[in-house]
Amino acid sequence: MPVAQIISIRLSTGTLHEYATKSVATVSSAGTAFVPLALKSNGAAAVTTARAQTAGGVTVTAETATTTLRHWSWSNPAAGFTGALPGDQHQEWYPAAVNGSPVLVGPRCLYTQIAAAGTGPSYYANLDYIEVPTLMIDPS
Repeated sequence: MPVAQIISIRLSTGTLHEYATKSVATVSSAGTAFVPLALKSNGAAAVTTARAQTAGGVTVTAETATTTLRHWSWSNPAAGFTGALPGDQHQEWYPAAVNGSPVLVGPRCLYTQIAAAGTGPSYYANLDYIEVPTLMIDPS
């Protein structure tokens, strides 16, 4: 269950910024796989894996309207704008505070897309989530 995502845009020289957090029912491939750090300092290691790589280096299954869930998105259509991106350059998503965290069961790929026309943004991002056995989730 994703619980927090924070994206800080550092060098926003591109235009038409778009950000989205989505999930698909196929695990990712390619990219450098690693075990995410536990948010509880003495907690058990994650049973999931994550992937990181430079832009375009992590493979996620093709998106379709019937298999891709969009959990969060933000855009700033600054077409034709040059210089620093206007407005908020720090995006936060706390799903439980908005409409409840999505519960992702079985093989899933939770990912964030970041894009901009031109040279694109330089950014720092993190996506925090909770792993619990599915039987501990209230189905209501």
